Amino acid sequence: MRFWFFILCCLLYSEVAAQPRIAIIIDDIGYRQAASKAAIELDPHITVAVIPRSPYGRELAAYAHQLQREIIIHLPMAANGTDNLDPGGITPEHATQQIHAAIDDAFQRIPNAVGLNNHMGSRTTESTHAMTAVMQSLAEKGAFFVDSRTSSASVGESIARDAGVPHTRRHVFLDNEQNYRSINRQFNELLRHARQHGSAVAIGHPYPETIAYLKRVLPLLHEAGIEVVPVSRLITF
Repeated sequence: MRFWFFILCCLLYSEVAAQPRIAIIIDDIGYRQAASKAAIELDPHITVAVIPRSPYGRELAAYAHQLQREIIIHLPMAANGTDNLDPGGITPEHATQQIHAAIDDAFQRIPNAVGLNNHMGSRTTESTHAMTAVMQSLAEKGAFFVDSRTSSASVGESIARDAGVPHTRRHVFLDNEQNYRSINRQFNELLRHARQHGSAVAIGHPYPETIAYLKRVLPLLHEAGIEVVPVSRLITF
């Protein structure tokens, strides 16, 4: 435990560029009630991504709104190599109107959402047809898109750009491995990217290890010259 924290501190207090900014999205809000609440409570600038038809999605979105957290839709999308798809999800085989209806339903369930990112979705985000329909819906709603980049072949950002939909992308997954050493390594990569490029976006999940890590580290960032912002502050057009 001391080892990973020492490495983090060394990086935090190394030479710092002018006020790099990071955004942290916590995905999969809606299934684990207590863990999701703990994630929502982490920091005022955390963005929470709610799965619309999850058992506690509406309740947790209302709680996040009460705490003035930024909320986005975490829309299930079909992935390569699996047939698993959460209720309300979309696939490349869905007609345009089906995709519009799924997104309409998601925003009706989570009315305070201001944007959308993909849950899974490697196959769907590779589909020009599906992502064009997604961007049509988001443009009508004035909502932004965050590409979770579950596929390196995603066309989400390029189609968002063509459609005039504000957008950004995930640069780092914090917790593909749920242990402190790995999360620390990924967080340091987030900071490196932010220092090099001015900003960076991370995605994490309401795992106990992730919550404990962020709870300890986030208070250090201001002194280290790192600004934590909602992901909407990092979108481009």
